[in-house]
Amino acid sequence: MSLPSMLLRTGAVLAAASICLTGCIALPAAEPVFDERALELPEVTPRLSAEFVSEATAGAGPVPAGQALDEELDLLGSDIDPEECENLLLLRPILLTDGSSDDPVSAIDVWRSDVGSTLEGYGRLFDSPTQAAELLRARDGLVEACAAGYVGEGFQATSIERIASERVQAPEFAAEGADVRIVAWREVGFSGTDGDTEDYTFLGVDLRRGNLVVRGNCLLLSVDTEFEESCLEYFGSLVRRLELLEPGA
Repeated sequence: MSLPSMLLRTGAVLAAASICLTGCIALPAAEPVFDERALELPEVTPRLSAEFVSEATAGAGPVPAGQALDEELDLLGSDIDPEECENLLLLRPILLTDGSSDDPVSAIDVWRSDVGSTLEGYGRLFDSPTQAAELLRARDGLVEACAAGYVGEGFQATSIERIASERVQAPEFAAEGADVRIVAWREVGFSGTDGDTEDYTFLGVDLRRGNLVVRGNCLLLSVDTEFEESCLEYFGSLVRRLELLEPGA
């Protein structure tokens, strides 16, 4: 089954909100504006495969976006070709241009399988919904620009594709008038050199409600690729948590 059809089939996955691609550029007349408390999203436990176990994120409080960028660049430590595609390697809702930003960025949660596949989420609070929308617009452009893949030190992304999504309703989770926007993509590639390689699949999503952007990541190593539905369930849980936020929080 194709990933877009999986996305639509799993009502419990992304059937948690009113969703649209970032092609929906125009902002609603009155979007919610949250404060830093919103980075502690309401609890919603995703229904994941038993292979994934939650890890504590204690001590992972908010840091400025510029610091988050420095931390990620220290871990990457490799040149990417094309260079702009390095933005897609950043695991938090940030871009290479965020070096001077003091927007608070915080870890949400982490789930890992026993072989190292990972699900994780991060939140970033912008000053305004307009600024938050710019991040999704930029990410959407990067997914398109890097569709042919990119090369890094010790790995290669062979293709990147946008994951289709549509506006859906789920009254049991949605706050009245809530609207979550989404950019989602799927990357496949391999790591290693000289014939000793391992395939991987990476799914990423940026979710926006008002001035809050939540980034979801799903890295599946070759032995875990059968668990892509867990990726979608996890992303869906992030959507539900956004929808449950009360404006003013």
